[in-house]
Amino acid sequence: CFREIILDENFLHDDRRPIFSRTLDIGYRLDFFLPKYQFYIQVILILSIQMLLGSILGIILYYGVVLPIKEKQGVSGALLLGYGIVIPSALYIPFEIVDILNIQSVLIRLGSISISMTIPLRCLEAMHGHSDNCKSWRDYVLATSFIFRPAMNEERQFQPITSRFLIRNIQKYVYYMAILCVLCSILSPLDYTPFPNSLHQSDRTIISLHWGDWYNAFVLATLINETLQLSMSGAASLAGLYTKTQYDYENITNYPMFLSSSPSDFWGRRWNNLIHSDLKRGVYIPCRKRIGSKVVAGLATFIMSGLLHEHVWMVLFFDKDSYWFGKQLLFFGWNGILVSLEYLLGERIGRLMSKQHFPRIILSHLVVLLALPLAHLFTMDF
Repeated sequence: CFREIILDENFLHDDRRPIFSRTLDIGYRLDFFLPKYQFYIQVILILSIQMLLGSILGIILYYGVVLPIKEKQGVSGALLLGYGIVIPSALYIPFEIVDILNIQSVLIRLGSISISMTIPLRCLEAMHGHSDNCKSWRDYVLATSFIFRPAMNEERQFQPITSRFLIRNIQKYVYYMAILCVLCSILSPLDYTPFPNSLHQSDRTIISLHWGDWYNAFVLATLINETLQLSMSGAASLAGLYTKTQYDYENITNYPMFLSSSPSDFWGRRWNNLIHSDLKRGVYIPCRKRIGSKVVAGLATFIMSGLLHEHVWMVLFFDKDSYWFGKQLLFFGWNGILVSLEYLLGERIGRLMSKQHFPRIILSHLVVLLALPLAHLFTMDF
C-alpha cells in the first residue's frame, strides 16, 4: 500500500488540478497548485537513507582510515580500504537507491547523490591526513558523513540545534520556494528556453556560438542556483533534527551569476561552496603539497570535479536520450583552463577587468560569458 501510494508516483506528468485560477487582463491565466505530498515523503525517505548509509561509511572511515593515518600504523591497509571499498561503495549506492525505489524524477534523484559527492572527497582528505580533528567516531560522523559541515562556536564545539535555527531554515525555504515558483511560472510556458535556441537535447554540440543558447544556459544556471539554496535549507533542517546539531549551509551559493569578479571567484567563493570546500581539502591541497604548482593542482581539481559530475549525470540521466558521457569533463575542464589562465595572467587580467573599468554586474557578466559557449553541456539535460 505504501509503495502504491507513495513510491509509484514518478512525477513525470503533472496531473494536479489548480485550486485557484484567474485570467489576467493581458490574456494570460494564472493557475495555483498545491504541491504533492508524495514528493516530500520520497525526498525525506531518500535523504534519511543517505544519512544512515553515510553514517555507516563515516564510522568505517574513522576506524579504518582516519586513525591508522593519524597514528601512522597500517597506512597501506587504510589506503586499500579507502580506494577499494569506501569510495566504490559511495559511488555505487545511488544507483541502487534509484533502482530499488524506481525513482524517475530527476529532482528526487538529486537527493540520492549527496553520499557520492561527499564521502569520496572526504575519504581522500582522510587518506591525505587533512580530516577534521575529531575526538570520537561520533564527532567524525557528524563532521563528515553529511554533505554539510557542522556549525561550530568559538571553542570549536558543535552547536546544538535550536528553534531559532529551524525557524530561520523554514523562512529561507519559503523564500527560495517563492522565487522558484515565480521563475518557473514565467519560464514553464516557454519550455525554459526564453531565447532563440539552436540546440536540441539529443545534439552532441560541444561549443555553441549562438547567443540564444548562451542566455538560455544562463537562465537555467540561475534556476539551478536557486534550487541548490532551496534543497540545502530543507536538507539542513532534516539533518539537524536527526542529529540535534546545527549544520552550516550559509552561502552555499553567493550570487555567482551576478557578482563574480573572476573565474576563480565564481568557482571558489560563489558557486556550490560545499563541494568547493571538499574538493579543496581532498584534491587541491594534496596536489599542491606534492607537486607545488598552483596551476596543476587547480587543473587536477577541476578534472576531479568533472569526473564526479559525470557520475552525478549518470545517476540523473542514464535512462534519458540526451545523456552521453564526457559532457561534464569537457565543461569543467574548460573552466579549469580559464582559472589556470587567470593564475598565469592574473595581474594583467585584473587590471583590464577591474571594478574601476566596469560596474560589478557588468564585470560578473563578462566572467560568466567566458563559460557560456560550453554551459549547455551542464544545463541542457535539465
